[in-house]
Amino acid sequence: MRNYLFGLFLVSNIACPGIFLSPLEEDNTANFNDAVKSACSSLASRTINFSHGNFIFKSAPDPIPCAINIMGDGIGSTTLIRQYNGQTFLKWTRGIDHSGGSIKNLTILAGSGTNKGIAILIEAIADKTNKENSYNRHSFFIDNIIVGRESTTNTSWDFGLYLDGSKNLDGNVNSAPGIRAIFVDHSTFGGTNISNVYVNTGRGIDLHIECYTPLNGSKASVKMNKATQSVLLNSRNCELMG
Repeated sequence: MRNYLFGLFLVSNIACPGIFLSPLEEDNTANFNDAVKSACSSLASRTINFSHGNFIFKSAPDPIPCAINIMGDGIGSTTLIRQYNGQTFLKWTRGIDHSGGSIKNLTILAGSGTNKGIAILIEAIADKTNKENSYNRHSFFIDNIIVGRESTTNTSWDFGLYLDGSKNLDGNVNSAPGIRAIFVDHSTFGGTNISNVYVNTGRGIDLHIECYTPLNGSKASVKMNKATQSVLLNSRNCELMG
């Protein structure tokens, strides 16, 4: 049974539109998937608001196919906990419905004893028509996020944030390749085996971030491949690596 409200919620006389999720005791995956489907088809709002509390996910949520905004109650107040190994936790695909979307004001943790995978993945699909990705920015915002781990023992991510434009290669006339215009502010990524942040074929990326707790011989780092261009990096404790 779905456990969310859709509509307007009044906070200090300010109308906050969207879907409102409260934590379920066992598993929030199906509830979240239903909320995403409803928000993607909504004519009113594409915002999902997480309340205060711990939200446990025992399997990987479905990829998010539209410009959903995920809003928490604040770092440490709203916590999303992955309780499975590997795979990607939150994944947005950027295609025809490519511009917009965000995640703000919450904590994402690898649950105790879980390892590998990606906390947040933003992926651009291939531009085949010169309409899907060519003329507009992807314009995704990440703000006030902490990615970490619930336990210091046998618990990790591979990447805290992965920006992937590798499927959207240059080749069409007037096309702009890669993933473009992703803005990350006031956010911290840690507990990673490979890299805190990886930018694969990115253009016009702004990163204002902190890196901490590299694992298994890795470094606190932002990695970028050679196809990445025009990146503004303002970081604390993040080594830039190719």
